[in-house]
Amino acid sequence: MQYLRRDEAEVRKAVEDASYVFVGALERVRSLMVDAAKAADIKLFILSSKPSVTNLLKGRLDKVSHCDSKAEASDYARSTGIRIVDIHVGGRMSNFVSFAKPQSAGDGSYVVAVSWKPECRMPLIDTYHDAGLFVRLAIESNGFKKGDGKIIFAYAEWVTVGDQVKILSETLGKKVHYMQMTDEQLSKGMPERVIDDILQMYRYHEELWGKTYIRSNRENLARRPRTFSMLTTYPACRQ
Repeated sequence: MQYLRRDEAEVRKAVEDASYVFVGALERVRSLMVDAAKAADIKLFILSSKPSVTNLLKGRLDKVSHCDSKAEASDYARSTGIRIVDIHVGGRMSNFVSFAKPQSAGDGSYVVAVSWKPECRMPLIDTYHDAGLFVRLAIESNGFKKGDGKIIFAYAEWVTVGDQVKILSETLGKKVHYMQMTDEQLSKGMPERVIDDILQMYRYHEELWGKTYIRSNRENLARRPRTFSMLTTYPACRQ
């Protein structure tokens, strides 16, 4: 595995002898990698991408740029005729050891405070341990390795936000409750340039996750992916 800057010559050198290329980087690196991989005639180009929120909702949510830019990268790659598989990664379990980590309420209990509705169902994945399972599936499976543009939906299980908080409480042995933040509360202190993107991202998750992550590819993996209850065994979750 190589970590690349944005230099075209460096990108071309990195892939010139490669058989497979997996890309989950920034937009300009993705386009450089497509061009370099196409020139190298690789066996398969594997792209971590997202559906276009703007297109799916016909412009009603049009500021989720981190999703739309990945969809555009996929569209560009497909336009070149490269042999490609898209991997649509679900909700990251690691959110609950980062920005959504339970915070002390000051009375011995903890609170998870974000903007999803408690009933929002999430297709969850432990990306640190399990993203590679889906890349391996793309390379080894007869259903994907031809590179004819199929999409792999990468997640382990569906769990609502409310149930995630219950699981955290039960497995950590602590009282954890959920507080749904308003848009005003959530955006307080955010850089202005990202506010619309983040707020619309929450609405996209609520409206479209269940409609876009329509297939499961779990049954053909090399091993079973980790479930959300296993997240609490990680030291970062217990600090």
